[in-house]
Amino acid sequence: MKKSKLNIGVKELTFLAALSEGQTLLGVEDPFDGWLAHQVEEEWEKLAPEMEAKQLIKKTTNGEIIVDESIADIIKTCCFPGGCILLSRWEKGGRATNSCYYITRNMQVEKVDFDPPYNCSLTVLQETPEIVKRLEKSFPSCGASEGKFSGGELPSSLIADIRGYKRDELEKGIALLQEKYPSFDEPALLVSALIDSISYTIMIYSDFRKKPVSTYGFSVLESHDSTWKIRAFNNGEEEWLEIKPFNKNALDQELIKFSKKVEELK
Repeated sequence: MKKSKLNIGVKELTFLAALSEGQTLLGVEDPFDGWLAHQVEEEWEKLAPEMEAKQLIKKTTNGEIIVDESIADIIKTCCFPGGCILLSRWEKGGRATNSCYYITRNMQVEKVDFDPPYNCSLTVLQETPEIVKRLEKSFPSCGASEGKFSGGELPSSLIADIRGYKRDELEKGIALLQEKYPSFDEPALLVSALIDSISYTIMIYSDFRKKPVSTYGFSVLESHDSTWKIRAFNNGEEEWLEIKPFNKNALDQELIKFSKKVEELK
């Protein structure tokens, strides 16, 4: 039966990638970081029978390892994508959730991490709208930022300073921003979001067909009072951030961009 979904350990995924001669798994933490070669080999000897029991691999009588064609296609898509979307979301009071979308001309695979650590699911997605729909669910509703304020541009070093303040130091953060960049629109809303955020989402798209690799991304900061889109850029030798209110229209525009980038790979 053709596989369309795998629940798999990251160690198992790494071994299958090695069998496919994949050198890199973007968005996958190396489970063998710091291990010696003989320790990795011992782990393989331990995992191989378990992987065979799960029908991830088969062993012939002469010891040859065979991977089912549909499983191999999924793994190769993860190892050799034409493009990849990395998405990470943190929510207050919870842990960060991470997912990746590996895209080739013939297949699109979603990887979602789940508990316990070092486990994930790989799911084959049939159409680009399916990816867009899943991406959309990872962002806040954006209803809190429907106002007409404009935000502005600020150095990332200043943002780091403000994020260091505590909730009872809100006025200090506002005063600092107003003193250094008085033209920034609605400083109180931004400082409140930085000090007392309820979610933070990062999405990055990489196109591996281009040399050097082309990347595009942004992040979304959400508080009870406002939602902001943040995009990094270089201003001379310093990193700056373009910070604008994020609403439903802005989200739709970004998802259209990503949809077009996915379609370009097909």
